[in-house]
Amino acid sequence: MTEIQLQNHPVVTLVSARVEMAEEIYTVVDQDREHIGQFLPFVDQTEVVQDTLTYLESQLKISEPGKELIFTIQRAGQIIGMIELHHYSAVDRRAELGYWLTKAYTKQGIMTAAAKALCDYAFQVVGLHQIIVLADVENPGSNGVIRSAGFAYLTTHPDYSYRAGTYHDMNVYYRLANE
Repeated sequence: MTEIQLQNHPVVTLVSARVEMAEEIYTVVDQDREHIGQFLPFVDQTEVVQDTLTYLESQLKISEPGKELIFTIQRAGQIIGMIELHHYSAVDRRAELGYWLTKAYTKQGIMTAAAKALCDYAFQVVGLHQIIVLADVENPGSNGVIRSAGFAYLTTHPDYSYRAGTYHDMNVYYRLANE
């Protein structure tokens, strides 16, 4: 199990996700569906604990021992969010960063610190060269987090994500290991 302490947040850590966490993760998402689901379509597809378990199992199969790609964000041992590297390509040494945080812990710098910490880990331990983030143009919080975490804006994909019956434009950001 990998634990990463967040800078400037002494009681907040990134803890590598395990299948045993599926029920707690599901409960956290279920109790904050409106906030988390506002910009993330996975929430509507997460109807029972088994959905979370299936997702965790699929992501954990991609990870190599000691090079985890999916983490819970924990405050004093309680899960308050997740951050992960998905669409991982070992050949191209790149991945896409995804994250969510419960409403009670937003606007405290936690997600910016988590993104910075996971990027450092991904570049130094996993050996990635590039990390990409897609952020809904209508989500100022996520766009702000990712800019504060050192990502550069690349472009906007029109009608990239389909959620709640409409298409949404997505801003694309990137960060390279050598920057």
